[in-house]
Amino acid sequence: MSSLETVYSPGIERPSLLSRLLPWRDAVTLFIVFAVSFCVVNSIDSANWVEGLPPLYPMAVFGLALGYAMARLPWRAILLYPLALLLGSTGLLIQVLAVTPDDGLKERCGEMVLRMRLWFDALTSGGISNDAFPVIVLLLASTWLMTYFLAWSVFRWNNPWIGLVPGGLALLINISYLPGRSSPSFVVFVIVAVLLIARVHFDGRTREWRDAGTSYPGSLHFFSMNQTLWAALAIVGAAWVIPLAGTAGPFPSVWRSATDPIADRFVGLSRVFNAVEGKKGLPLDRYASFLPYRGYFDAVEGPVMTVKTSQPGLLRAGVYDTYTPSGWKIGKRDREQFETDTAALSAALDAAAAQLRQPLVIEVAVQQPLPVFVVPGEPLLVDKKAKVETAGDTSNVTSLLPAKRLREGDIYTAVGLVSGASRSDLISAGVDYPSWATDRYLQLPAELPPAVANLARQLTQRSDTPYDKAAIIEDYLRSYPMDIDEEAPPSNSDAVAYFLFDRGSGHPLYHASAMVVMLRALGIPSRLAVGFAIPPNVENTEGIYSVSGSNAYAWPEVYFPSFGWVPFSPSRAYDPEGAAASSDDTWAGDPAGTMSAQDLLDMFPNAVPGATTSPDAPATTSAGENAAGGAALPWLMVPLLVVVGVSLASAAGFRFAWNRGLAGLSRPAEVLEKTRRLASWAGAGPHPSQTPREFLRSLQATLPDEPDLPVLSDAYERAEYGRQPLRAEDEAKLDALWRRLRPRLLKHMLRRRGRAGG
Repeated sequence: MSSLETVYSPGIERPSLLSRLLPWRDAVTLFIVFAVSFCVVNSIDSANWVEGLPPLYPMAVFGLALGYAMARLPWRAILLYPLALLLGSTGLLIQVLAVTPDDGLKERCGEMVLRMRLWFDALTSGGISNDAFPVIVLLLASTWLMTYFLAWSVFRWNNPWIGLVPGGLALLINISYLPGRSSPSFVVFVIVAVLLIARVHFDGRTREWRDAGTSYPGSLHFFSMNQTLWAALAIVGAAWVIPLAGTAGPFPSVWRSATDPIADRFVGLSRVFNAVEGKKGLPLDRYASFLPYRGYFDAVEGPVMTVKTSQPGLLRAGVYDTYTPSGWKIGKRDREQFETDTAALSAALDAAAAQLRQPLVIEVAVQQPLPVFVVPGEPLLVDKKAKVETAGDTSNVTSLLPAKRLREGDIYTAVGLVSGASRSDLISAGVDYPSWATDRYLQLPAELPPAVANLARQLTQRSDTPYDKAAIIEDYLRSYPMDIDEEAPPSNSDAVAYFLFDRGSGHPLYHASAMVVMLRALGIPSRLAVGFAIPPNVENTEGIYSVSGSNAYAWPEVYFPSFGWVPFSPSRAYDPEGAAASSDDTWAGDPAGTMSAQDLLDMFPNAVPGATTSPDAPATTSAGENAAGGAALPWLMVPLLVVVGVSLASAAGFRFAWNRGLAGLSRPAEVLEKTRRLASWAGAGPHPSQTPREFLRSLQATLPDEPDLPVLSDAYERAEYGRQPLRAEDEAKLDALWRRLRPRLLKHMLRRRGRAGG
């Protein structure tokens, strides 16, 4: 008999000290666990998400070793948990201090505490953080927790699923943000994970056989692993040919509809993870509530939209009013269902004419997801269901929000109000600001370096009017060179002060922010606007412009009494060439009064409730109805249907597995086989040499409060050996016995699992 065909027999093994510390079966399992962890750690480590991130492999090895050691200690879990936490925290602290930039242990500890405290303050107070150090700490801690938990779940709970799920999710999230569609780490992870599941299951069965004194061939280990490997390769091969959720057919829209609501709930947390390097373009709708100094201009790749307009210029996507040292945030907004009528639109156009604003119509074909309607100037009208967003006053319209996120292929027509005030008009505007403007748009953080305000006062000391001050600051900032590299300001520094006095160059967001902050320091209401810039005289075909990520832009808007918000351009990335802020003459083109309210309503019959619609146009819903309409409900049902489908499939699979082998059995034999299965799961299963009566007698010791077990052995012997039909009263007794046995065995099984976990 070859060595692979030897039969295991209890009592033969005489383990050495090494085999006691790490039995060969544990060594094989631990090697597979290490391979699983390596796939996840290698994928994250090679992505280089954060500058200065040390290798994650030492923390992974430390977590696996500690998890295995803790799992094999014969102590209660209540004692092992705090010990593992203490040892793990010590190892993490050593690794973190090694990468802390400072000299001396005391200084490094102080630096670590300070930076973590500042990050936590930003997290809890709604602030923005550009510091990479807390991200490094979280990655190291997550690596240790993931590997420790995997080793613990495998060797203590004998349950690989609990440990594999966090690692698998981390791997999927990591590769989903990497360019490209394939990942060798994921392929290997799937194969090794299947091997681990099979290995743990097989180890559990062999322990049961050894405890029961059952002999089995030694080659069964190798046979099991070989078959499992081929099964894993088959699973990976099948998965490889299936289209990915975001790449083919109807899957992208279903995937986005199911995941976007979840992603939207967590996107706000990314404000404290701005140090993470983006590996591919992020969608525009991930910058709705905050705007850091990195991740806007390089967030969009490829064409965003196609715009048809008679006048190129600035297309506003959103405005920010709260300045922080690390970025911008949106303040409180009021939202209402968008609706208008001829009287309301006429009043809006009259107010626009008084402010020397003209309506400008654009047509937009969307090519990438957008969370807002991009509109020139102040939004006025759109031909889709929308909500209007205002800030502080109903006249201060910041944006029009679509009822559902705009997707590729969507087309809309919008009207915006563009300022046509001349230089002389703005000089004479005065300083009679409304309270809603001064309350909101003069905000500055208390920790703003005084040098910023001092520079603003120094530059404008000979200027008398807000416009002259704005023009001087605009011209001064245009002397700062453009640098499209989206470098974030250092931690513990103010972004504007860093741009003005240290870096000396930057992308348009730096220029625009500096102008807004300097004007606010002078008492002039201003805010930050973001969107896209179409330069004058840019190449176009009959007024049709292609807008891409390279057109992303940020600019300041300054409030002038009687004229409203007026855009400026302190960055040389965009030169308006004759825009309002730089011209003595009013804008060329038709005045606002030449386009009547009825003309606009005729252009947008479906945008206004109650307006006349053409015979071919679909009827519109009222403003009080759900803006998403009936189309939103199916997408909301997708996650529920998936959960229901998986639950039904799981229930059907369990029922099939449970009933397998029971067909054709007599009623006593069926009840006996079910009892055997549950008793085996509860650790009270029969030995191979036991007869049914002997098994039920031993089960009596496990369930001493069940006196009717002999009823089952008697009925089984009469049916199987005596060939006697089951009487009605005996069948009723069997059914009653099974109804009592099932919950008791399940409860005993759960208790046994709990003791094994502890």
